[in-house]
Amino acid sequence: MKKVIKAIKYFLKKDQMSEDSHLRIFLILPLIYTVSNTIISALFHQSNFLFNLSYTLIIVLLSYLAYKKILPKYILIFIFQTILFYALLVGYMISDTLLQGLIFIVVFPIVTIFLHSKRSYIVYWTLSYYLIFVLINIFHIGNNNIEYFTLFQIVFLHIFITFAISYYIYISKLKTKLLNIRQIKLQKNAQKLKMANDKMHELNLILEKLSSTDELTALNNRRNILSILQERIKLYKRKNISFLLVLIDIDHFKKVNDTYGHQEGDKVLKRVAQVQKELIREIDHIGRCGGEEFMIIIEEDKPSHAIDFLERLIRHVRTQVKFDTLITISAGASLMTPEDTQESLIHRADEALYEAKDSGRDRYVFSEK
Repeated sequence: MKKVIKAIKYFLKKDQMSEDSHLRIFLILPLIYTVSNTIISALFHQSNFLFNLSYTLIIVLLSYLAYKKILPKYILIFIFQTILFYALLVGYMISDTLLQGLIFIVVFPIVTIFLHSKRSYIVYWTLSYYLIFVLINIFHIGNNNIEYFTLFQIVFLHIFITFAISYYIYISKLKTKLLNIRQIKLQKNAQKLKMANDKMHELNLILEKLSSTDELTALNNRRNILSILQERIKLYKRKNISFLLVLIDIDHFKKVNDTYGHQEGDKVLKRVAQVQKELIREIDHIGRCGGEEFMIIIEEDKPSHAIDFLERLIRHVRTQVKFDTLITISAGASLMTPEDTQESLIHRADEALYEAKDSGRDRYVFSEK
């Protein structure tokens, strides 16, 4: 019995008094009742055994069909209730005493309430049941005959109780529906809020990228590349991992703008930026400092490797930037040392760059302490 009560509480809690939960409960309870009643009749009342057995088999079949969802739910409910309708009337007629008969009178309306969510169905089945119940008593069918006044009291009382309980369940279901509607609205609002937050996050990423990116070349802008350099110096101070700072300037870029126009000059800037970006690794950083000047931070601690990179950089720009006139760059590089600050590191690279330009351009100068 405890397991049955626990199962009922589980279904009610799970589906919040829905039609499905009512159907499940009353597929379990008749199974328990009919099986136990068949066993008892087989042991003590063998005259009713075949009737109880057939009734049990029908209930078991209906429960199986409902569990497997082979038939639509409304058809199962109709068949189940029709059989119950007939069985309870027969049970009343063959009951030995009036007290036993009253049990059959009470069961049907309660089951009807739990099987139907619409009050019109509950009223129809309840009135039909009690109409036949009255006719049985008027024509004295069966073992029990009730006086008309007592019959009127019983019918009126049970109809009143049925409608009262059905109204209570109707209100409960209405509250549940309203609660479900509110929950659905809250879920939709939460989903909309999540979508708005995701969109806001996406826009923030775009804004962050725009605020840190040079519009023309799509490289880091001056503010961002200097911020990266500052963080890289802090990392060097903590872990002693050296790096190379390279300052780059496009040779005779003013002449390109004056001769071919600023639009062509912008094309040269974008192509030079692209060549540099293709040459560096993912762990390296590049940015445009302004005008035709660029800054590259190379994760390198060996001068020989740094020199090899600078040679490839100069050669790649010279050979891969195609324009009406030869495009070259000058570069100045400085390797980070323990004595360096951001200002001193940039200053040494800048001096090396000017030395490269004074020496004829299209070359690099590597500054070593």
